[in-house]
Amino acid sequence: MKSNRLRLWVLLAGIASALTAESPSITIPAVSGALTIDGKPDDGAWQAARVLPLASTEFAMPFPAGGEARIATRGAYLCLSARIPEPDRVVAHSTGRNPNWWSEDLITWNIRVQDTDERRHLSLSLSVNPLGAYRLAGGAGVPSLEGDASLLVATNLGAGEWTVEAAIPMARLGQIGFIDVQRVRAPRPDAPELRWYWPAANERATFQFAALTHDAAPEFDPDRRRASGSSPVQPSTALNWIPKNAWTEDQRNRLNVSRMIENSLRSRMAHVADEEKPEWQKVDSRESWERFRDQRLGALRRWLGPWPERTPLRPVVTRRADYGDGFVIENIVFESRPHLLVTANLYLPDKPSGKIPAIVVVHSHHAPKTESELQDLGMTCARSGTAVLVMDQLCAGERLQSQPWYRESYYGRYALGNQLLLAGESLMKWMVWDLMRGIDVLVERPDIDPRRIVLLGAVAGGGDPAAVTAALDERVAAVIPFNFGEAGPEEHYTNGPRGYPFDTAWPGWGEWETTRCLPRSSVDQYFPWLLCASVAPRPFLYSFEIGWPVDVEHEPAWARYKKVFEFYGAREHLDEVHGFGPFPGPGECNNVGTFLRGRIYPILARWLNFPIPATEYHNPRPASELMCLTPAVAAERRPVPASAIAAELARNGLKTARSRNPSASELRAALGEKLGDIEPFAKTSAELLWEKAGVQGTVEALAIQTAPGITLPVFVLKPAHPAAKRGPAVLAIAEGGKARLLAERSPEVIALLRDGIEVCLPDLRGTGEVATTSSRGPGAMDLPETELMLGETMLGARLKDVRTVFHYLASRPDIDPTRIAIWGDSFAETNPDDFTFDQSEMQEAGPFAQHQAEPMGALVALLTGLYEDRVAAVAARGGLVSFLSVLEDRFCHLPQDVIVPGILEAADIADIAGAQGSRPILLEGFVDGRNKIAREVRLQSEFATALKASPHAIIRESSADPGLATWLASQTMRKK
Repeated sequence: MKSNRLRLWVLLAGIASALTAESPSITIPAVSGALTIDGKPDDGAWQAARVLPLASTEFAMPFPAGGEARIATRGAYLCLSARIPEPDRVVAHSTGRNPNWWSEDLITWNIRVQDTDERRHLSLSLSVNPLGAYRLAGGAGVPSLEGDASLLVATNLGAGEWTVEAAIPMARLGQIGFIDVQRVRAPRPDAPELRWYWPAANERATFQFAALTHDAAPEFDPDRRRASGSSPVQPSTALNWIPKNAWTEDQRNRLNVSRMIENSLRSRMAHVADEEKPEWQKVDSRESWERFRDQRLGALRRWLGPWPERTPLRPVVTRRADYGDGFVIENIVFESRPHLLVTANLYLPDKPSGKIPAIVVVHSHHAPKTESELQDLGMTCARSGTAVLVMDQLCAGERLQSQPWYRESYYGRYALGNQLLLAGESLMKWMVWDLMRGIDVLVERPDIDPRRIVLLGAVAGGGDPAAVTAALDERVAAVIPFNFGEAGPEEHYTNGPRGYPFDTAWPGWGEWETTRCLPRSSVDQYFPWLLCASVAPRPFLYSFEIGWPVDVEHEPAWARYKKVFEFYGAREHLDEVHGFGPFPGPGECNNVGTFLRGRIYPILARWLNFPIPATEYHNPRPASELMCLTPAVAAERRPVPASAIAAELARNGLKTARSRNPSASELRAALGEKLGDIEPFAKTSAELLWEKAGVQGTVEALAIQTAPGITLPVFVLKPAHPAAKRGPAVLAIAEGGKARLLAERSPEVIALLRDGIEVCLPDLRGTGEVATTSSRGPGAMDLPETELMLGETMLGARLKDVRTVFHYLASRPDIDPTRIAIWGDSFAETNPDDFTFDQSEMQEAGPFAQHQAEPMGALVALLTGLYEDRVAAVAARGGLVSFLSVLEDRFCHLPQDVIVPGILEAADIADIAGAQGSRPILLEGFVDGRNKIAREVRLQSEFATALKASPHAIIRESSADPGLATWLASQTMRKK
């Protein structure tokens, strides 16, 4: 009892002392009147509440204002509210009570007050995010603060702001205490984390409650947000008599249908590898090697395109820390191009002697520059006399392009990589340019030896850009590209036996991360091994994260590396380093582990006289100490998302293309260069698999060959009462294939059959029966990416499929070749107009559904109309309003298999529609790059040329009269 009284006396004495000090003191007023906790602090009671303005002394414009909090009592409740200005989308992921916070926008009230029952002090902290998730800390043991029903919290998202209301039971709260409020705004691409305070940073105010009223508890009405912009179509059973598949199970197994597309691509890859081998075997001297190398590096340079202008770096050190242990860390910000900031940690000896060597580290996609292995490397080498520059790569750390969440340095590359490709750029090019500018930073320093700059690419995603940079920038004195150059752990341990003879080079294989599988790298033969070998005679360390399955002499690329370096008499400049164990296994690391570093140091000492560290140093600093971008620098430099820079490049490229005013034939040629092989297969064949009659007519199941090794299942639905002569037909295509068209568009299909129109439903490659997976996420994009490596596109391949099927239909005796219409459709749900909860496609699912567009059907329909003059009409639903719209935001929601590199250098979708001339077209339900419905005003603006060109064009934001099937029937029945 005495100890409790003593603690109470100490608390009261402290509060009384604070009341007489200089810290602010407030009286929290009691208010009356209606008050509903619904997240909207617009009830009259709030007008009498105490206003707590949130402010910061560190920054002002161009950042948002801090907003304000309010506080009052109403009856037995302490009522809190906040109005938070936010011109951008909010950053929030958590929901519910007591979540484990992500990096997200928050407001926090800290209240220290006496517990009148237990005579102890309570340190209450209530944090709330824009989604209404909240955590109350410090209320343990107080029943009124622990139950879900007693603590009321609600939020609301409005135009340019988010608001909060909360009510805390006061049953055991004393009359006086301390309070402070803090707002945290999570990092964005244009700003670091920002904080506002009341009364001020590291300060709190004393308070006392005014006399309480006897009002009842506030009403509670939390916000209910809708999660989707459209509802899925309920499948119909009207055409259930038609089997879903054309092939029987035995036929599918015999044809290996599920791997047909993959096997075709592997065959094409093997052909490329077989073509490269004899050319390599002719290389027998330094001169012939350099001709062989330069031809392929020239192709790489042409694909990358011209480098940006070498604008001023404008480097600034925002923090320099000397930890008193032999090293210092400089936090640096520089500009690789105007308004694209690079954040980097430069580790230096505390007492450098003369010009010192340097290592530029390309971190993995696992984590940004603050990861502990990177810190260990930097500190260890700096203590021994080597500088280490660790830059945040695009999408990582302070250079986030999506959300500041776990693994976004990996996930964020998907959207940005796709956006850059559309603009005729690439993520690899931008990463390489950043690294070249990082070398510029080092070269400009008087303490760095420009002849001893080494590039080290870490184990997962760092080796690729390191190798390309070293191949193209001779200032790199040596390169260490882990898991690259035919040394990836997946290929050795998870993909089974090697698919090529030992003396045949591995071209690679596609996956969604475009830096690992460069477009045209196979067809133009700049294979991974070639990029690594191109640095010769500069030193190259063939680097493998884990243990070789046997040893390096059993690695096919090793023989080629030795041959190249021997041409220069520089065999000593080639070495290898490897870890231990299999994959997956204990030898894996996040970047470059201690074991690997210990093997690298003596090799660098032998090559370039690098000092060898005496011991490994481990004392990782908090990430906060390694942050480079300050509010002041962000306000001065005005960083913008990479997508915004790419959008400007794309707009300029598109403007140039349109200024040429290309004819239809010129547009076809320009787009053909981007799409790849789109010509109908000349040796097509069609096999009748079976025929079945039903209520609405008859269905023929066919197998039609559209390319070597590619045979597609096709349904041709014939009306119950066909035309006496050659009649009209509609060729319908969509992601999901014929089965989904029959299930979700059966009313339209039945209406067409009733009007005497045949309906053709093919499964294009990668869809329907020939889909390799039901997934539509990044992990399912290896085949489209492999097409890019081969110099083709999946969209172009599907256009080839449709054109081949179109030519087959035109040759049928029952179909009039002048009355075939194309119908492209989509079944994707859309995102609502006010959708702001975008996140990367691979991120853990958030509280609101995020839908991906599926514009393939509409795109291929319009392209078929462009290339096939005999098409009678084109109807397209759910297409993209423009490829340019994919770059309008840092988020985009569409699959990689509709990406066409450089298409915006030739045309956009409105140009394709406009080139249809007077052909009837119907476009409806088109979406933008974030899969939100394009509204009428935008449609009329985007497609003004098409509307002017064709008196039969209908472009609308949603379905209306005439319905799609009615419109198609009217167009195919027209006399030509």
